[in-house]
Amino acid sequence: MLDTPGTLDALRERIIGGEEVRLMGPVHFSTVIVDESAAVVEFSNIDPSGHGSLLVRNKAFVTALVRIMNTLWALAVPMAAEMDRDAGGTASRDAVILKLMASGATDSTITRRLGISHRTVERRVRHLMDSLGAETRFQAGVEAARQGLV
Repeated sequence: MLDTPGTLDALRERIIGGEEVRLMGPVHFSTVIVDESAAVVEFSNIDPSGHGSLLVRNKAFVTALVRIMNTLWALAVPMAAEMDRDAGGTASRDAVILKLMASGATDSTITRRLGISHRTVERRVRHLMDSLGAETRFQAGVEAARQGLV
């Protein structure tokens, strides 16, 4: 998968967006699980036509997939942290989020401005506040300014 052009850039974007990326090989399918009630199992590496996907709504099957994926996740290796950082040490999207927070932007405003999901914004804001030791968004902005991040 990593040999496919653009894959590393896409993974870096996911990390900047707040996702954790782990690598493992060879697993011959990928899975997206939604609220443990539905799953899409994708086999395009076996059937590149795109017909190699399966939507699963059976609760027992989805539960089994969750268990399988949790086991594989635990065995996988986290993508190197330095791959998702810019020269200044702050993920570039995080720097933009910090600037927007410092300017008083709400999560909804940040979501629209960056074109990312509301959940991703909430996750990144919480991570940034925790990293800066801030209880409030205002404190995060002050601390980011003190550290020269904004």
